[in-house]
Amino acid sequence: FSNPGPLSRDQLDKIEAEVNTAVLANTPVTPYWTDYKKAIADGVTALFGEKYGDAVRVVKIADYSNELCGGTHVRSTGEIGLFRLVSETGVAAGVRRIEAITGEAAYEKARADEDAVKKASELLKTSPDRMIERVEALTADLKVLRAELEKTRKKMAVGSSQLQAEKLDDLGVHILIPEPFDTIDEAKAIADNAKKSTSPTLAYITTHAGEAVVTSSVPDLYDAGKILKEIAAAHGGRGGGRPDFAQGKVPPMDAVERKRLFIETLKRVKAA
Repeated sequence: FSNPGPLSRDQLDKIEAEVNTAVLANTPVTPYWTDYKKAIADGVTALFGEKYGDAVRVVKIADYSNELCGGTHVRSTGEIGLFRLVSETGVAAGVRRIEAITGEAAYEKARADEDAVKKASELLKTSPDRMIERVEALTADLKVLRAELEKTRKKMAVGSSQLQAEKLDDLGVHILIPEPFDTIDEAKAIADNAKKSTSPTLAYITTHAGEAVVTSSVPDLYDAGKILKEIAAAHGGRGGGRPDFAQGKVPPMDAVERKRLFIETLKRVKAA
């Protein structure tokens, strides 16, 4: 059928309900033969793209449906049994297709769905009628736990990084190049902490995915944006930012290479 986009869940539910209402009405299904032109003039529905002869078979269901069809049909709508939609998909631009099952297959699908709900409710330790309430509560709890875990990870990251700072006399600053972290938020937490240092501090922090942060507590001497831009450019990445903070993407590398690259870049940037 023609439609500009997917049907909503509410629309699909209404279609399924309407069809089941028509099925339960057990209306007689009446097939008859007539002339094609007369059938079209009478408003009988013809499928787009189908070819019909001069004589056509019409299938009429009271005032509900009146279509051209050469196939077999039930004698009344009640023989269809339960009707359940199983999919609604796009087959071409502006064209959608609905697929459904009926009768015994629909009953078996309903029983399978019911079994799945029962098993899920057992896992959630609740009754089927309270599953949604239970899932909503668990989702809220999970959100809180994730937030608390992220805070803990940031604190642990900051605590561990404080032990890894070292002073390079020839540069006159403390540099911090910790091992890669899991998330960019952890890296930013380290950067924020480094900027608050009472000693001149530069930090180069990465994640396992290659995200990178450079921060400078002495932006007038070392521009974080320029430093990260040069590091990223040298390895086919990208990055930049403010003199005190920069963010970008660089290829993952081992600790020795990270430190060597950072120090060499510091010297070039300071010299420039």
